[in-house]
Amino acid sequence: PYSCGVVEANGKELFLVATVHISPRAPLDVEAVIAETSPDMAMIELDEERLDRMRARMPDGTTGESPANKEEELQPLSVKLSSEEPAMELATQRAVWNGEFAGETVAGDVVFDPQNAHGALLMGDEVSGKLALVRRGGPDKRLASFAVKAHHAAMGGARAVLVVGDEREMPTCRLGTGSLFAELKVFLHTWNCGFPRVPVLLLPHEEGQQILETCKQAVPGLPLAEFEVLHDSYPRSTLRRRLCQACALVFSGIGILYGIIGLFDVEVGGEFWAAETTAKAKGIPCVCIDYDMNKFWGQVSTAVLPTPSNL
Repeated sequence: PYSCGVVEANGKELFLVATVHISPRAPLDVEAVIAETSPDMAMIELDEERLDRMRARMPDGTTGESPANKEEELQPLSVKLSSEEPAMELATQRAVWNGEFAGETVAGDVVFDPQNAHGALLMGDEVSGKLALVRRGGPDKRLASFAVKAHHAAMGGARAVLVVGDEREMPTCRLGTGSLFAELKVFLHTWNCGFPRVPVLLLPHEEGQQILETCKQAVPGLPLAEFEVLHDSYPRSTLRRRLCQACALVFSGIGILYGIIGLFDVEVGGEFWAAETTAKAKGIPCVCIDYDMNKFWGQVSTAVLPTPSNL
């Protein structure tokens, strides 16, 4: 397509596709270039956090499957169900705020309260110093997001929250990466605009059910779980920071522009999703190369604040 340019250097070729975010032609151009050139790698000018939010907005069945979880990005978890058998090793999905506890070792008894199966209610002393086991989701009309479960467990002194997955596939993005509106709902429920004070892990459905059944048997000291919280470079922001960033976007004019686009339900950024799905279909890695919002606003503040270097 005419929107594609080619640069050659050191025996390598770079195909650069210029796009307009609201253009319906942009995704078609991206698909055509990747399909015809079969590059070694596809790079998109977007950060992981915004790409994950874009995935969440895509209607099911219209854009293909999300990429599979990378093993190195999942949190290892060791769970001992029997004193006579070796511990069960699991690969679990982690919450976006788990990186706040990077390097810490979390270990203890796993407890499950049938009266608060989804962690939708405040937890008490029964979880103090232990790992609280809850089911994914929540009862009808009661807020029980991953963040809410974590806040409730932290109030009871739990060391971590283990969530038993359901029949759905393991999510490919970090837990708790919801919209600003979703985070405001959590704040109105918990009156806390910071990160939860405990890490959260989502367990695969089958293994989670085994742990749940062991909890119901009420064997002293079992099940016993342990994990070391992995370091995480995934961008994360508290509600306080997201609100500040949103206000800055509005006053800069960018937020107003995207507000108008949203008002008329215009699809934005379809070329990014097209790049990821087309690359996946051809077995080509697709990577994000843009600043996340934290780094972006850090650069802006460095440039505009009246520091001696700027004056």
